[in-house]
Amino acid sequence: MGTPAPIFSDGLDCGFCWGIGKTFGDGTTPKYITLDIVGNIKSDIWLPIHGDPVNGRFTLEQRDLAPCQFDNRGILDNKSVVFELFVTDVTIRNDIGTVVFRQLNAPLCSKIFDDNGALRFTGGTVTLEIPEDI
Repeated sequence: MGTPAPIFSDGLDCGFCWGIGKTFGDGTTPKYITLDIVGNIKSDIWLPIHGDPVNGRFTLEQRDLAPCQFDNRGILDNKSVVFELFVTDVTIRNDIGTVVFRQLNAPLCSKIFDDNGALRFTGGTVTLEIPEDI
């Protein structure tokens, strides 16, 4: 599940979402954010080889060389949020590596995602929390 997040720890600057006049506030980019997913279930085309849905709370750590990318450093069970130039992408994988939630091209600096594009799983709402929200 990653490293437990402190209440606040400064990370590297992700100027897309943090800074003066930015969506997530004028402060600095945090080193850790929290991702919550609820309501993720198996779809009609799910098979046992696809593993289980993922629901829960996960701490994501900022990547050292990619300050707008946060993940849990998982190999198969990777959970990631990437703030790009114009969009936000969220991908969540279960413990066998199957994508259970994916929303690509959400509006930049979004905090709530509910358009699950994973084929074998459906539903689910992903909410991001940054330290100022907690």
